[in-house]
Amino acid sequence: FSCMHTAPRFLNQRSFVCRSNYTARTTYPPEDEYKGGTIRIGHWSQLSKSFSKEEVVMFSQISTDTNPVHLDEDYASGTLFKKCIVHGFLTGSLLSAVSGMQLPGPGTIYVKQSMNFKRPVYIGEQVTARVKIQNIDKATKKVSFYTACYNASEKVVIEGEAVALVPEEKL
Repeated sequence: FSCMHTAPRFLNQRSFVCRSNYTARTTYPPEDEYKGGTIRIGHWSQLSKSFSKEEVVMFSQISTDTNPVHLDEDYASGTLFKKCIVHGFLTGSLLSAVSGMQLPGPGTIYVKQSMNFKRPVYIGEQVTARVKIQNIDKATKKVSFYTACYNASEKVVIEGEAVALVPEEKL
């Protein structure tokens, strides 16, 4: 966050304006990329995908979220986004895919996810979902992750944290 002090409007009043540039709170060193086997704190994995108009329409039908900002170009052109955007939860579902299929992988069960939506994802725009292990509790078989999705410019579009139950053989 970058903050600057602004002049007070009233005596004894302080005001700060803070702006986030939405950069990631973590780094992803290549040597920590998960390649399988036993997991450890710091391991990370990712997948990239772009969503087609057809996929957004299918998600609208399945979820019953038919908000025209996702489906109607004329409507979307009058919004702050100027064109149709992908549903936030469709984009966020990639985080579950990374955990369930890559890190830790099959058998992993998502039990908690927070998501802060920072930027829109447009139809056809590539997005990369990354998860990074923050904590491992072997007693409960729960793993905590930092989760984020990035656009092609590496700007954060979704940021959050997740908790998952992990198969014992991965611990």
